[in-house]
Amino acid sequence: MPLLWLHGLSGRDPWDAFLSRLAESYRVVVPEHPGFGSTDRVPWIRDMEDMALFYRSFIETYLPADGIVLAGHSLGAWMAAEFAFRHPERLRALVLTSPLGLLREDAPVADVFLLEPEEFRQRAYADPDKAPPPADTTSIEWIRNRSMTAQFGWSPRLFSPRLAERLRWINRPTLLLHGELDRIVPPSHTDLYASLLPDAQVALLPGVGHHPHHEDPEGAAVRIVQFLEKKLSP
Repeated sequence: MPLLWLHGLSGRDPWDAFLSRLAESYRVVVPEHPGFGSTDRVPWIRDMEDMALFYRSFIETYLPADGIVLAGHSLGAWMAAEFAFRHPERLRALVLTSPLGLLREDAPVADVFLLEPEEFRQRAYADPDKAPPPADTTSIEWIRNRSMTAQFGWSPRLFSPRLAERLRWINRPTLLLHGELDRIVPPSHTDLYASLLPDAQVALLPGVGHHPHHEDPEGAAVRIVQFLEKKLSP
């Protein structure tokens, strides 16, 4: 079964231990969002609704019609949620890791547009030794990633005002995976998602931050595989 992984605001995830572990059980597809990294900007993609339309076309073109697992991290998890309430019939299950997209005034997300690369790195990872080097702000890839993130999340800041009321339409089993020490998106955002989704399960990974799949690749992958085996078994 295909598992489509949508990357976060820092760009496409490298093929690492996490994705390799998932690939033992699923056909893992890892695209780069239009306008991010090395890809060209698509003129008609202006907001999250347009991105959901793009991925509808992507899935219809490249993936089977009988359903996929849609998974994403951070900004990509927000994209996955925006797609899922519009087209739940295309999905077998949903996995949202450290998801952006909702507003919690009592626990605001970090304003990533104000963080310098080293500060973002320190806040995003519980263990700095597991963090990649700070981003090179002069690279074309970083500039494109930041520009597209701003296009989707500048105002309102990193959330969709109507997403909360639409999550009830995602009638597919959903795993919400979050690092307990996330200082970019507080774990309470996952609790809010869980309260609004019809069929959701929360998995908190101890000792990791905003990138649980990088800091604990085996733990993150096992949680996902076990959830999907339980929910999708005949």
